[in-house]
Amino acid sequence: WSGEEYGLVGSTAWAEHNGPLVSQAIAYLNVDEAVSGNQLTAGGTFALRDLFVSAAAAVEAPGGTRLAPSGPWKPIGSGSDYAV
Repeated sequence: WSGEEYGLVGSTAWAEHNGPLVSQAIAYLNVDEAVSGNQLTAGGTFALRDLFVSAAAAVEAPGGTRLAPSGPWKPIGSGSDYAV
C-alpha cells in the first residue's frame, strides 16, 4: 500500500515510522481485499506458500470440510504493493 491510492500514507512511510514493530515482524499480509467471493486464493513469496496451505487446512469451512486454495499460488512481482 505504498502510495497505492491517492491520500494513503503507504507502507514505506508507515514502516519508516514504526521501525521497532517492523523489526519484529515475521510476515506482512495485505488484506485490503481479504474477503471476496467463495474462492480461497493467495499469493506472495514462495517461502510462505506451504505455511498458507497448512494454515488453511486447519480451518473448518461451512459443511465441515477443510479450507483449501482454489487456484495456483500468485507470486509477487511487478505492480504488487508488497515492498517495504
